[in-house]
Amino acid sequence: MKNRTFLIIISVILVIQLTWIYYLMDHVSQVEIIKKEEINILEESDFIKKHISNIQNSVLNIIDLNTKKQSSAVILTSDGLVLTLNSNVPKGNDFDFKVLGESKVYEIRKRDFNNDLALAQIGEVGLKPCTFANKDVNLGDSVYILGADKNGVHVFGKGSIKYISDSIIKTDILGDSLFNGAPIFNKEGAILGIGKLNQNNLVDIILIRKIKTFIEL
Repeated sequence: MKNRTFLIIISVILVIQLTWIYYLMDHVSQVEIIKKEEINILEESDFIKKHISNIQNSVLNIIDLNTKKQSSAVILTSDGLVLTLNSNVPKGNDFDFKVLGESKVYEIRKRDFNNDLALAQIGEVGLKPCTFANKDVNLGDSVYILGADKNGVHVFGKGSIKYISDSIIKTDILGDSLFNGAPIFNKEGAILGIGKLNQNNLVDIILIRKIKTFIEL
């Protein structure tokens, strides 16, 4: 009888110990996962903020003085060569090109109606040009976009590549009119192309290979 009681007590103690060990292992694992997720979030936030800081001075605002529509453009060279969508600067209309809220003299130098691209020259020297990526995008890649309004305030969006074909690259970034002509960049901060809103109000990408052909680089 005593031996049986002793065995029961030992069994209960073992069960309690095993339960406690399982509890600790389960919760320690959860804590580690949470910590890893927090670290990943912080790392992404840090490098995106850094990229925004580097890119924001390469983004300018365009106001169509006829329609009051606002859009964006990206600075290609330090002497003021600027790329935007041709649909942002339709022929016959007047525009206000603004860098950090300050208006600049401009001239439309070249248009590509098929790919909806326009090249302009603004009266400025010493601007910060963008840096193009030297690799293509893949499905699922994270992408980011940065536009600018007439007061020099920047508008940010992020998403991923959802569709790729020879003619179009689609993202799931919800549109803002300031994303038309705005630079789209990757996790390394290199610019993949410029944005264009589609009929579903999502951002498509005009990739750099079309841009380089247009600007003859």
